[in-house]
Amino acid sequence: MAATDIALETAQHHTRAATVIARLLRLAARTVADLVLPPTCLACRKPVGAAGGLCPSCWTVMGFIERPYCERLGTPFPNDSGGALLSPAAIADPPAYERARAAAPRSLLRRWRCRDGLCKSWL
Repeated sequence: MAATDIALETAQHHTRAATVIARLLRLAARTVADLVLPPTCLACRKPVGAAGGLCPSCWTVMGFIERPYCERLGTPFPNDSGGALLSPAAIADPPAYERARAAAPRSLLRRWRCRDGLCKSWL
């Protein structure tokens, strides 16, 4: 076996070991964070099994955004006028993208963004 082959195998082994160590460190950090700041329901703040989730009672009453909604911005309409609809905001100032869609109300998405106590301003 050539020296370059041995060096390559050694580098690959170290890369795999570093990946495993990084995963273990993330798991340990998440476990400590869950002990300090236990995961709570995004809607009612009751304890849940994992961060970013809903408790069973909130899940059953969750109002997901369904039709009718703006085909461009994804904002819900109060009543159905039939067919594909665009909101006045999408017509007046069309965005650079063709379509956006949210599955849940904005208030719940804000809570999800801050679910671990550290708000992510990039969302």
